Amino acid sequence: MESLAARDGKSVDTILARELLDVVSAHSDYLATAIPGFTAALRWPQ
Repeated sequence: MESLAARDGKSVDTILARELLDVVSAHSDYLATAIPGFTAALRWPQ
């Protein structure tokens, strides 16, 4: 993670957050049915 972050000039936290958002987005249809309020939370803070 540190190498990827350094390559992109980002922090490890930023890289990890981006990757987690990608996973959540890829599975959003399922998660929206499994977790009440998921869709609203994914759209936050918009």
